[in-house]
Amino acid sequence: MADSLRELPQGMEIKTTPLDRPAANFRTTRMRVRGPNQLEIGASRDIRLFQGVFVGFGIGGLVMGFALSGGDENPAVAFLVGGVFLVIGLVMVAASRRVVFDREEGVVHFRSLVRTEPRPLDEILAVQVVEGGYHPGSNGGGGGYTSYQLNLVRDGETVSRLGLSNHSDRDWTAETGVTLAEFLGVPLLSTVAVRDKVAKENEQRLQRRVLVGIAGACLGFFGGFVGFAALMFNFDLPGEWMMWLFPLSLFGGLVLGAILAVQVERKIGRSDQ
Repeated sequence: MADSLRELPQGMEIKTTPLDRPAANFRTTRMRVRGPNQLEIGASRDIRLFQGVFVGFGIGGLVMGFALSGGDENPAVAFLVGGVFLVIGLVMVAASRRVVFDREEGVVHFRSLVRTEPRPLDEILAVQVVEGGYHPGSNGGGGGYTSYQLNLVRDGETVSRLGLSNHSDRDWTAETGVTLAEFLGVPLLSTVAVRDKVAKENEQRLQRRVLVGIAGACLGFFGGFVGFAALMFNFDLPGEWMMWLFPLSLFGGLVLGAILAVQVERKIGRSDQ
């Protein structure tokens, strides 16, 4: 950790309102210690999986479009849907950023696929952890969540804040704020307390169930999609059958995916006891 703690200039006011930036109901970042003088904050496995789903569906749609182009079916819809999913997935991958703090070089590197921006480490005045606000579910219904922001307070012509993360994992955000502030030797400005172990485990269990459910639904949807494609290419079925087989294949896949997700969660739950 840093040898000494820098103090904020006297009389400096720093906003505690959340930054206006996208939020997620799952953890999108992870922290990795790369050495005694290097610490990195980058994309989590969950967000990589989320991006991979879009890229996978996009490639699958394009493959189906090419397969349909050799027959009597119109491949336009498959190409369109596949292209949209693929573009969204690639944009998310390109926009993902890694922030590497290097005390030996005295530099913080902001890295993405399209650019790398090094900045002096001394520009960082403090680490801030604040609530990012409540984000309601679709149409204002259930499924809402509160996000928590991890921000850097930077010096310059004017004091500014730079967001590192904004998601629902309260404990990761609070604990990473403590670790990062100690590593940089700067004050921690936090309105979010680190919680006890039981509260943390309960929320992690709930988040895990949500992620397992999403993964099961995606797997089931993809399985139903593949099953429908196999039926279509291997059997000469009437057109009216196709209209019913497609939703039935997707529904069947979703049901199987839900059953698989429940079994996985039960097995994980028993291992936690």
